[in-house]
Amino acid sequence: MKQLLFSFAGFLFLSSLSAQIVQLSKQKVVTTAAATPIAFRAAATYIGGEPVANNTEKKVDFTGVYFDENKNFSIATDEFIAPVTGIYHFDLRVGWLQFSAPGVVTLLLRTNLYQQIAVSSVQTSSTTQIFDSNFSTLLKLNAGDKVSVYVNQNSGAQQKFQQVVLSGFKVN
Repeated sequence: MKQLLFSFAGFLFLSSLSAQIVQLSKQKVVTTAAATPIAFRAAATYIGGEPVANNTEKKVDFTGVYFDENKNFSIATDEFIAPVTGIYHFDLRVGWLQFSAPGVVTLLLRTNLYQQIAVSSVQTSSTTQIFDSNFSTLLKLNAGDKVSVYVNQNSGAQQKFQQVVLSGFKVN
């Protein structure tokens, strides 16, 4: 009789343990390795300035990268390539040399080479000193979308920019 009770108790223990194992196997256990952030900062610096003809868009030729955490910015093509679909934040600063005539500058981010993003920045130039144009935006990009920087100025004469800094990161 004692042996029968012991066997019955063992069966209950095994049944309880088996139920816990089944319950654990039904739960999804998600483990993720720490993902490399999508973030970069690239720059273009020109000794003596880079000329921009009047009322002509010019694609910025980046000369270096401060950092590129996920290797998504290409110096060869001067483009950021979104590795995954999501919302991205971009900051752009262009340092202009003193203009020889009054005018305005336009900063543009373009996706996939030619499609202009709806947001651009138009600012007044300075004929008395060097000046910066700044631009920040959020963009919804699809995986594989390419983002490049263009500048334009409208002063009636050729003008020059001296430095461009573009940084970006994935928000979500």
